[in-house]
Amino acid sequence: MGHVEFTLRLTNRSTGTCTVAARPSLQLIGRGGEPLPTHVAPWPPGAAASPVALGRGSSALAAALVAVDIPGPEDSHRKGGPCQPAAVELGVGTAGKTSTLVPVQPSTSVCQRGSILLKSLVVQVPAPKIPSGLLALIRGLIRYPPAEYTLTVRYDPHDRNWVEWSFGPIGPADKFQGGTGFAHFASGHWHSVALTSNPAFCPPAVPKSVTRAFGISCVNP
Repeated sequence: MGHVEFTLRLTNRSTGTCTVAARPSLQLIGRGGEPLPTHVAPWPPGAAASPVALGRGSSALAAALVAVDIPGPEDSHRKGGPCQPAAVELGVGTAGKTSTLVPVQPSTSVCQRGSILLKSLVVQVPAPKIPSGLLALIRGLIRYPPAEYTLTVRYDPHDRNWVEWSFGPIGPADKFQGGTGFAHFASGHWHSVALTSNPAFCPPAVPKSVTRAFGISCVNP
């Protein structure tokens, strides 16, 4: 409640390999190019993160949870008004130095001093086409018509026999809670391993090497 999830995507456009902090520094920027209040914290709290190496043309993604409608200290409390001026760009850098500007789509007023909960960047590895059998399995588990939700499937970059999948509502008119889970390919078939509404909960049946590959820091023991 009071938050919207964005995806931060960084792509290496240079001719060589570059190393990026798994949780880089961020700076929200307004329409006139002015810096806006920005307060970034790890998601989940206290999660450790190691730098990621991006080869030429490769990308890394991180989920960011942004506060959007609950005013906090230093925010505007005018009824019906935004907490802060709308952010149209995001400065991304390391050691407090902005090196890259990315658009904020859609432009968004970020509450609570520009509160952003940021997961670690995970390198996006091109994967083969998702097998129809796996999609059928996942849609059967979700039990919603395909047009009513968004579905994302990611292969483990180190072991293509594991995938993480997540689903959520397309818009405010779709009234259901999203979820995430894992599937494993064994004995010639895809098998569902777990389904949970908490993306930070790691089922015991999923190897720790798999959850680490997806950049997930488990909250369960």
